[in-house]
Amino acid sequence: MNDAVLPELIFQLLGENIVIVLLTIAIISAMVLGIRIVPQSEKHVVERFGRLHSVLDPGINLIVPYLDRVAHKISVLERQLPTAI
Repeated sequence: MNDAVLPELIFQLLGENIVIVLLTIAIISAMVLGIRIVPQSEKHVVERFGRLHSVLDPGINLIVPYLDRVAHKISVLERQLPTAI
C-alpha cells in the first residue's frame, strides 16, 4: 500500500461506522464517570444539581453520570487525642 491509500481507507471505514464509534465512546465514558470506588476510610458526599443527594459508603458505588458529582470526601478515621495528665 502506498501512503495515499491508507488515510483514504481509514476515512472510508470510519465514515461507514461513525454512529457506532460515537455510541461506543459515549457508553464507555458514561460507565467510567458513573462508577465510584470509595476507600475504606472515607465517605463521599454526592450532590445532584448542587443539593445533597446521598452519601456513598466504602466500596464500589454507582452514580448517575453528568447529573451527580462527588462534592466532598470525608475521612472517618478515628484519631487519638493526647491525654492531659
